Amino acid sequence: MMIFLALKERLKEFYGRYATLVNGAVKFLYSMSAVTLLNGNIGYQTELTSMVAMLAIAVISAFLPYGAIGFLLGIVMLAHIYAVPWNCTDHGCGPDHSDPAVLWLSAR
Repeated sequence: MMIFLALKERLKEFYGRYATLVNGAVKFLYSMSAVTLLNGNIGYQTELTSMVAMLAIAVISAFLPYGAIGFLLGIVMLAHIYAVPWNCTDHGCGPDHSDPAVLWLSAR
C-alpha cells in the first residue's frame, strides 16, 4: 500500500511541475485520435486525410480549450460531409460498395 501512496505523491509532484506540458500532450493525443477516426470513417475530403493535415490540426488543437477543439473537429467533419458526391446513393460510395445500407438505398 505504501508503494501506491508514494507513486501517487510522485505523480502529483510531476503534474504540479509539468501541468501545462501534460495538458497540451493530452489535448494533442485526443485531437489526433479524433481526426484519425474521422478520416478513417468519413474521409471524403482528400486534403484532410494526409498526415501533414492531421498533424497540423492536432498541433493547433493542443493550444485550444476543449470546446474549441470540439468546434474545430466539427468543422473537419462538415468538410468531409460536404465532399461526399451527390450521386453517392445511385452508384455506391466509399471504400466498401457492398455496404447493406448503400445497397438498400441504391435499390430504391
